[in-house]
Parts: sequence; C-alpha cells; structure tokens
Amino acid sequence: MQIKTYKIKDICEISRGKAITKKYIKDNPGQYPVYSSTTANNGEIGRIKDYDLDGEYVTWTTDGIYAGTVFYRNEKFNASQHCGVLKLKNNEISAKFLTYALGMEAPKFVNNACPIPNLNLSRTEEIELDFPPLQIQQKIATILDTFTELSAELSAELSAELRERKKQYAFYRDYLLNQENIRKIYGANIPFETFQVKDICEIRRGRAITKAYIRNNPGENPVYSAATTNDGELGRIKDCDFDGEYITWTTNGYAGVVFYRNGKFNASQDCGVLKVKNKKICTKFLSFLLKIEAPKFVHNLASRPKLSQKVMAEIELSFPPLEIQEKIADILFAFEKLCNDLVEGIPAEIELRKKQLDYYQNFLFNWVQEQKKNSLSTNLN
Repeated sequence: MQIKTYKIKDICEISRGKAITKKYIKDNPGQYPVYSSTTANNGEIGRIKDYDLDGEYVTWTTDGIYAGTVFYRNEKFNASQHCGVLKLKNNEISAKFLTYALGMEAPKFVNNACPIPNLNLSRTEEIELDFPPLQIQQKIATILDTFTELSAELSAELSAELRERKKQYAFYRDYLLNQENIRKIYGANIPFETFQVKDICEIRRGRAITKAYIRNNPGENPVYSAATTNDGELGRIKDCDFDGEYITWTTNGYAGVVFYRNGKFNASQDCGVLKVKNKKICTKFLSFLLKIEAPKFVHNLASRPKLSQKVMAEIELSFPPLEIQEKIADILFAFEKLCNDLVEGIPAEIELRKKQLDYYQNFLFNWVQEQKKNSLSTNLN
C-alpha cells in the first residue's frame, strides 16, 4: 500500500476568517453559523443572514486556549478572524480524513510561548501528514465518524441526566427547607426563631495565599478560594488556619456559593468563613439555608459580583428547633452525597467515552504509519 506524505500547503487552499463582531451578529440575525475560536457548541458564536463559505471545508481555531482544535464543515457558514479555513485542492484527499489527521497533529504545533496560544497560517501550512489511498481514508473516516457520533449521543444523554439530577436535588432541598413544609412534616405548632447571620456566627475572611506560596509550601491541607470547581479547592499547603466545622462562601467572582467544611483547611482572601457560636443552630442546616439565600444578596452591579462580610452578616434566616434542623440536615446531606456521586460519575463516563474514541483514532492512524514503514522497507529491498 502506498502512503503519500503532504504538507498542508500542498493539498489545501489556506485562508483566515474575517472580523465579525458580536454587534454585527446581533444586528444581522439569520440562519448561517459564525465559527470562531470557541470549542463549545461546535465552535459557533452566533448566526447571521449572510455567508462567506459554502461547501466542504476544514477549520481550526487559530488563537486562544483552544488553539489547534480542528472541525469538519460541510455547509454554508462564516469564519471569524480567530478561525483558519482549509479548502482541499487535491482530489486524492478526503476532507473527513484530513480533519481527523490534522486534529491529532495540530495541537503539537501550537505556539504556547506567547501570552495567547496560537496556531497561525504559516505554521499550519507546514504541517506534514500521511495519507493512504482515498478508499482507505474514507473507510477510516467512516469508522471514526461512527465512534464520534456514538460518543456525542452518549455525552448528550449523560449531560441531560446530570441536569435532571441537579434539578431533582434542588427541588427536594427547597421543599424540605420551606417553613410550611417543615410544619406539615413535623407538626403545625413547630416554633421558628429568626436570626441574622451576625447573631449566630463568627464572621471572618481568609488571608492572601498566592499560587507561588502554595507551590513552595506543599502539604495536605486544602486552600479554598473563590473557585467553585473541585469543591472550591485552589491547592494544598502544609499549614492550616482552620480546624473543625465551618461554612465558607465565595466573596468575589462566583460570589455567593456556599460550602460546608469539616476538617483542617485554609481560606484565601476571596473566601468568607462562618463559625457557628449559637448552640441552637446546626452548622449543616445553616449551610443548606445559605445555599438558597446567599445568592439573592450578591451585588451584581460591580465589575466583579461580590458578597461581602457586611452583607452576609445582615442576612436573616429562620430556624426550627435544633433536633429538627439536624434531621433535615442529615436527609439533605445524604441526598446531596448521592447526587454528587452521580454528578461525579457522569463526567467520568463522558471522559471514558472520549478516551475510547482517542484510542481507536490512535490505533487507526498508527496502522497508517505501519503501512508507511512497510512500504518504505519494501522499496529499499
């Protein structure tokens, strides 16, 4: 089998998209997609009434953290200035096969030394790729298309399941924390006491902990910040500022997100810390109440949303007797854990499907490389 090697510039016409602003997209709504440097939503940032390109193309993201991501296009569409465009000029090449082959190679050529990663046209045109005969290219592309479609369908189904589980949890949480429902469940005469957060908690804020400090002082105690991913953890260090049962909340950025903590930890300056000082209050129950109420007090008019200590201190909350707080908190904590286990499992399943696709893609392209080696060996003999 003959394997041919080409540079991109030898088989494709290479161009770049044009400047298309968000305002232009807003002012010219239509049916034709505009593709840019994003990777979400298949790279689409909007739709307009006109189009620049029509037919079978390969595009790639030229700038940003997703530079070097490759897409197959076969439609009427537009490309922004952050999107490179390839049009085949060699009829021995399958555009689909080129998409998969370039998708594996392009990330290796991204210039990450710049403040903004990029893969420009001059670098892309020099990328060399190996191509088996057209019929074999088409078969490989068909196999990979099948795996891609199956992976996409499963990811969509699992993502929908994830959304439903989160909705279900939020519904039961809100139901169990509602005063009227608490009285329905535990008795019509259940008394409630209302407190401001400052009346039942010591309120503090974390300290400045830099990434350099975390890097230079590795340890086992988490540092919580304004992040919401990874349970809010920014890193781990050897010292610890807090030890015990606390509530933290994000004060800036993703402000108003509340976490229950129990153990040794640290808090950055973008993280508020509550320590319950009233024996009538269950810390877990308070954390569930604040998860509902705190976001309502976030100040969104600033350049960065925030929920300050002062505002947190004034939030009013109502509490049933401690025994009932503890019962409700235990139910919600168990349900939250079950939901989180599902939530963690679903992205893991999606990632597993992606790895499966990557495995078969690598297998098929390694086979092409083996055929190339065998061909060279035969020619030498």
